[in-house]
Amino acid sequence: MGTAPDGTVVTDVSVDGADPDGTDGDNNPDEESGTPVSIDPNPVLGLAKRNVKTELLADGSANVTFEFNLENFGNVNLNNLTLTDNLALTFPCDLCGVGDEPDFG
Repeated sequence: MGTAPDGTVVTDVSVDGADPDGTDGDNNPDEESGTPVSIDPNPVLGLAKRNVKTELLADGSANVTFEFNLENFGNVNLNNLTLTDNLALTFPCDLCGVGDEPDFG
């Protein structure tokens, strides 16, 4: 038994196996048995990153605000997730001006 997306209760009255008549021998396959269903775990995480705001500063640098949206598209719970966005890898210091160090705080 299950529930459809619209809230309707859905049932599956079925028989399973090579002898659907079962044990009563009446040649009527009315003995109910569950339909085996196996759902393999499939963890899938979706991630979207967007620029919310860019503020250009007088010194030529910028303050940039990002938003991250994560969604579980899989069929298992995802726990203890950590998101790290390392801007130092994207903007290495050789792109900085002479003597400047990036501030990723």
